[in-house]
Amino acid sequence: MAADDVETSIRRALSAGNLDAAATLALEAYSGELLGYLVSVLRNRDDAEDVYAEGCHRLWRGLPSFRNESSCRTWAYRIFQNALRMHMRRATRQRRGTMNEARTSALIVRERTETHPYQRTDAKVALGRLRATLGASDQALLTLRLDRRLSWRDVAVVLDDTDEPERAAAKYRKRFERVREQLRVLAQREGLL
Repeated sequence: MAADDVETSIRRALSAGNLDAAATLALEAYSGELLGYLVSVLRNRDDAEDVYAEGCHRLWRGLPSFRNESSCRTWAYRIFQNALRMHMRRATRQRRGTMNEARTSALIVRERTETHPYQRTDAKVALGRLRATLGASDQALLTLRLDRRLSWRDVAVVLDDTDEPERAAAKYRKRFERVREQLRVLAQREGLL
């Protein structure tokens, strides 16, 4: 089903008061990319699945308040982003005094790339290693913009709690440029450029 058709079907189900159908349509259409987003940010399938389950629950609970101010896809990303934030806050409280997030992510990527070399090219391995050195919020920004191809406005809706998504979109474009420059410098240091 085309994206516009999915959105139309979800809106029809909601206007008819059929939350079961709306939730089913939304999750059937977007669950794979939402789980993929969580895995790419968390770099841990088990944690991603826990956050995914929480996100599904939040999506279901939040459907009656969906105001059609964005696509259901963007709204779903926002719901799952909030579940991700809560997970990360809990994890931060639990791991005080342990390795920092960027170092942990880098170790996870190194382990995966060394044990599964047949799954990635050398360039993808190097890029994944560089991206893993970034904080979770920068990884989320890259994933939403590059991997999920969300518009800047939708990126802002997902990542920012504001009533001014256009202004926030400009902020994220600037941040994206800084992150891109940071990755370029890291790639030069490693001799990739």
